[in-house]
Amino acid sequence: MSQATGGRKVVTAFNTHWHWPHTGSNETLRQARVKIIAQENTRLWLTEPVIEEWENRTYPARPKALPTDTFYKGVQKLSFGKANIEYGYLPQAHTDGDLYVYFRDANVLVAGDVVAVGQYPILDYTTGGWSLGMANATKQLLDMVDEQTRIVPGTGPLQTKADLAAEHDMLATLHEDLWQLMRKGMGAEDMIAAGATRKFDDKWGNSDLFITNAYRGLYGHVRELRGVV
Repeated sequence: MSQATGGRKVVTAFNTHWHWPHTGSNETLRQARVKIIAQENTRLWLTEPVIEEWENRTYPARPKALPTDTFYKGVQKLSFGKANIEYGYLPQAHTDGDLYVYFRDANVLVAGDVVAVGQYPILDYTTGGWSLGMANATKQLLDMVDEQTRIVPGTGPLQTKADLAAEHDMLATLHEDLWQLMRKGMGAEDMIAAGATRKFDDKWGNSDLFITNAYRGLYGHVRELRGVV
């Protein structure tokens, strides 16, 4: 562990959600007795096989990769030397176990895959992610940052508040647009054929997977959206 971190011992690590690129070191970290912090749903997804329909893949349980410290909701605080660290829950966004980590003194926000760069974000409806949750999560992050904040995405270069605002505007707009198309009886293939995301595609690229997953997420929340529950 010390070689992988430039000679410094890892003491605490965060899992921003359960996906393997973000929990892949957990087994090694646990062997080194590192504290691994995550939202409780992240731990739960690692305890059992996960069938990811949109990937046509099943992820096996990883009982030796479980986080050591979890929380359910709200903002948590941690002091590390002179650094003040805040971390908190982003409900039902990319997954249902997303968290952010904010290094307030350095004004650095680690946001995981809730922040997308150069492509539409993944809405992992299989494990609780959906379009309104992502729109709400990006708004939650926007309310925390300023123009000097360095935002660390799950993949890609550092982002700014303006970048985050652009993602939020896209998500909020498309959530409503796709919901209205769904109310008219359109399925995901109809939405793709109709070019439902056309006004954002120049910036975010191919939207087929985004629309497909957004539709499944909307379908899962249809009673809520109709005001039934």
